[in-house]
Amino acid sequence: MDPKDIHRFSSDRPIEKVEDDLLDRAGFSKDIADALAGWHEKDSLVVALHGNWGSGKSSIKNMAISELKKLKKNKPEIIEFAPWEWAAQEKITASFFQEISATIGRKDKSKDGKKLAASLKKYGRYLNTGESIATGFSTALPALFIFAAILGIGNNFLDENWVKNLTSVLLGLTVVGAGILKWGKSFLNKISGNIEITAKENELSLIHLRNELTELLKKKENSLLVIMDDLDRLTSEQLRMVFQIVKANTEFPNVVFLLLFQRDLVEDKLDDGKQKGKDFLEKIIQIPFDIPKIEISLIHNLLFNKINRILEQDKFAVKMFDSMYWTNCFYRSLYVYFDNLRDVYRFSSTLSFHFNLFRGRSAFEVNPVDLIAIECLRVFEPDVYKAIARSKEFIIKNSPDRLSGTDDTILQAIEGITEKSTDGKKDYVSKLIMQIFPNIEWALGGKSYSYRFSDSWLREMRICHPSNFNKYFQLSILSGELSNSDLTEMLVLTSNRSDFSAYIVSLKERGILMNALFQFGSYIDKIPIENAIPFIQACLDNGDEVDHESVGVLTVSSNSHLVDFVIRFLERISSIEDRGQIILKCFTR
Repeated sequence: MDPKDIHRFSSDRPIEKVEDDLLDRAGFSKDIADALAGWHEKDSLVVALHGNWGSGKSSIKNMAISELKKLKKNKPEIIEFAPWEWAAQEKITASFFQEISATIGRKDKSKDGKKLAASLKKYGRYLNTGESIATGFSTALPALFIFAAILGIGNNFLDENWVKNLTSVLLGLTVVGAGILKWGKSFLNKISGNIEITAKENELSLIHLRNELTELLKKKENSLLVIMDDLDRLTSEQLRMVFQIVKANTEFPNVVFLLLFQRDLVEDKLDDGKQKGKDFLEKIIQIPFDIPKIEISLIHNLLFNKINRILEQDKFAVKMFDSMYWTNCFYRSLYVYFDNLRDVYRFSSTLSFHFNLFRGRSAFEVNPVDLIAIECLRVFEPDVYKAIARSKEFIIKNSPDRLSGTDDTILQAIEGITEKSTDGKKDYVSKLIMQIFPNIEWALGGKSYSYRFSDSWLREMRICHPSNFNKYFQLSILSGELSNSDLTEMLVLTSNRSDFSAYIVSLKERGILMNALFQFGSYIDKIPIENAIPFIQACLDNGDEVDHESVGVLTVSSNSHLVDFVIRFLERISSIEDRGQIILKCFTR
């Protein structure tokens, strides 16, 4: 990993060699390699490797290629062809043979090798000639009829003779074009025949070319391995073109095709109503392989390793990390979103980016477990993520003064959120919401948490606290709030009267004192007892300097906050005598 890559993005690229295998699929790759290398028969062999999106088909292919390259005997000449790179369908046939020709030309410098490369190129050009002409005329057909319609309408409205004459000529040309299309078969055959003569160069017929290729391939000591990956990216028409190429060339000896795709996607695309895609594939593919199912614990271990590497970038995040809380979130809910490598790479990359946004000077600015949980929803359940962001009013509502009960408003809000889950994930989303928003359990008939938990949720930067909620969705610290680093540093300053007093003044000057004192109220229980005198003195020093007036009926003034701080701190000292001594010292120093 590049030390400069602070975000630790994963490229989601397949691995290249067996040594990089983390999921115990090296043995399967070697078996595939042995099977491909052992084919030397008079007909071609068509092998398919099936696997779902993100299952690692390309990685297995690359490991198999890596093993084939190590062979000293029966090492095939490997040709990788990506038909999805050719946007225009009519280019697939020509490009297929051009790629094979170019590869052989680079690897085999013998006389027969050069001759084989030239013959393959010529063969592809020959096959592509009629296809290009037919496609060109079929593409032009709609334009011809639209043009004819426009000219016909224009003839009704224009009186000038020269326009009428020109229109007649153009209409005539259009009719001729249409006639060509109508009688196109014989006409195209003539044109194709003329181009064929030019393309063949040595005036070989298609049969002669095929015979020549057959003889040249028979002479080769090593087979040709043609690999086509990501076939499920193709359109239905392009898929039929590719499989037609494979089917049309299965008579060539010493040729092996390895096709990689997700079976159900390709079958659906090939299903035209007359023939099922499954039946179509069975007529072409001789040996189908399915990617072996990956042990889920291996995928989870890979995910954990990536998350650990992200967390280890910040010592404060590591210190805040609650293993028990993480275990509950992951094994009750999050695990269902990670069953293939692509999901792991996709998630870890975005998590790494957002993790670095919350690295503070002296603290991590959000709860790391909540960040992982909400990021999982953002990546895999975007509609749920957006619904939670819009539901702050309901989802951070604390329980009233009762032990348990239900609230139809919150029930409806939670139901509305979970209904947006992807198929089969609603129960897991519901469980996750209960984990990261424990304050609403009471509304669902569960536990009721007293207000004393609110202070710990703020200190732990939990998403369920009102002061923290927006950070997880705006991905920044609001200008009117203190960061976790600020609050941590403020806690340290309580050991020095002048420093803490000066910090309160600076908050007032910034215009955020009221909100800052509200946030710091959750940290009173964390102030060391030995800081009693400097802390209380600083509060008293600023008592006359801060606002005494409350804004509105319910809002507490800054002065009231400072008075409350002193009272709450003294309440922590059980001995009345000790309290009195502290207060006397505060006024005599």
